[in-house]
Amino acid sequence: MKLFDLHCDTITGLETVGLHLGNDAAAISISKLENSGISAYAQCFAIFLDDKYRGKAAIEKWDRIYQWFLKQLELYPNKIEQVLTGADLEKITKKGKIAAILTTESGAAFAGQLERIQELREKGCLLTSLTWNGDTEIGGGVYTPKIGLTPFGKEAVAEMERVGMIIDVSHLCDKAVDDFLKIRQKPFLASHSNCRAICNAARNLTDEYIQEIVHCKGLIGINYLIYFLREGDPENAGISDVIRHVEHLLNLGAVNTIALGSDFDGAKVPAAFDSIDKMNTLYTACQKALGTEITEKLFYQNALKFFQKNF
Repeated sequence: MKLFDLHCDTITGLETVGLHLGNDAAAISISKLENSGISAYAQCFAIFLDDKYRGKAAIEKWDRIYQWFLKQLELYPNKIEQVLTGADLEKITKKGKIAAILTTESGAAFAGQLERIQELREKGCLLTSLTWNGDTEIGGGVYTPKIGLTPFGKEAVAEMERVGMIIDVSHLCDKAVDDFLKIRQKPFLASHSNCRAICNAARNLTDEYIQEIVHCKGLIGINYLIYFLREGDPENAGISDVIRHVEHLLNLGAVNTIALGSDFDGAKVPAAFDSIDKMNTLYTACQKALGTEITEKLFYQNALKFFQKNF
């Protein structure tokens, strides 16, 4: 089994409590990976900025978590290595290491400064979501649905595309997504979002947005958060709900768009697949329901090809 996960909050969570990837407290750890049966593993590690961080505080928080990310590379050089180009992915996984992709959750990390975009890109941040749930200098999140992209937000989108930083629309409100779609030039993704037609949550994607991502040859990472998997009875969300969302995406032509965005260490997820060492359970169920070819695309191949093409 090969795995490419577009989103987790593991590094942010570890920094908060002063722990490292060698500790099993998180959903993703060195020892859990060794017991997972995963033969090749690429993981997007998000630097997450809560909405209380803005301006200088956001810059300082981002920098602290970034240093913690670098510390993991230093502590476990035989286990994890940062991805800086698409060509790095298979070079790293063939060495039996985690191919670690640095990402940012919330454009508050830019603090309203265009030059910060280039700075983060030079540090290896390959993709960034424009907001978390609230609004940022860039635009509105799902908790601020009346706010579209700001003038700075439109400049930021152009600059992100210029420097080669992929834009992540997860957490954006619909108004901001609509504004973004009018100006975007390059492929984009939703790192951890599901289908609103299956589970009516504002954080999930409408069919229209799904089709836009399919059209631009982007990615949609299935989020394991129970409240985005199942409507009305989230506590009983499980593997069947993941499959329902994937099947809906397939019906919309997303066979080369489907991916995974676990939200590990940042969300309440079903117990059956709540850590990296349980992913084989999800893989086996998807293989049975969707077939091997689709499952391999979902778990690894689509995301691999996207990153190889765009970096």
